[in-house]
Amino acid sequence: MVESIVLGDVIFQFFIFLIFVSIIWLIISIVKQGKTRKVQLDNIEKKLNMIMEKLKNNQ
Repeated sequence: MVESIVLGDVIFQFFIFLIFVSIIWLIISIVKQGKTRKVQLDNIEKKLNMIMEKLKNNQ
């Protein structure tokens, strides 16, 4: 009986640990994705500005 309780405690702690790690991984992923998206938007903005300048110079 004592061994089954210990095994149950280990399984419970393992799942709680997995949930904790998953939450941390999710937060890190969201932050990284936000930074990547900002860089991509900045690059698009620079390209659009270059195209607009070329169009102005050609007129």
